[in-house]
Amino acid sequence: MNSSTLLIGLILALIFIVPVMFLVRASSNAKKKYLKDLFNLAKNNNCSISEHDHWNNTVIGIDKDHRNLFYINKTTNNESTVTIDLSEVKQCQVVNKSKNTGKKANYTPVTERLGLIFNYLGKDKPDTWLDFYNSDYDSSVPDREFKLVEKWSDIVNNVTAGLIPGPKK
Repeated sequence: MNSSTLLIGLILALIFIVPVMFLVRASSNAKKKYLKDLFNLAKNNNCSISEHDHWNNTVIGIDKDHRNLFYINKTTNNESTVTIDLSEVKQCQVVNKSKNTGKKANYTPVTERLGLIFNYLGKDKPDTWLDFYNSDYDSSVPDREFKLVEKWSDIVNNVTAGLIPGPKK
């Protein structure tokens, strides 16, 4: 093998490897920023995060001891920050809003929105919706979001049902 072939191969490898390294680094930095924002939100509410998840432009976390849920969703046009006191929640449900596509004989359901809806004990408080997937601003087809929404529904319902002990006295 001559040196010019080796040099061309090395240059081509760098052309592909360097951008991938930058993308991985940018993704890692974005995740760190989301988690920092989540932990700061909890800290500002005198709480600490005991469990969390991050996907796309969203992060969710919970302080099981103080029964608080924290959620941050950042889209290009909007940032949504939600804090939910789980002692006020009656139940949490998974909602999958989809539409049928294709010919009438074989409709294929396509998910438009996937999320959690929180129903409160007090009738005067409106339900809260947390997006896990929204086709308006999430570019990919939901995949991991289905598992995450089920996971967080179980966590919240276990906390609200008292299966996870509340505040320490």
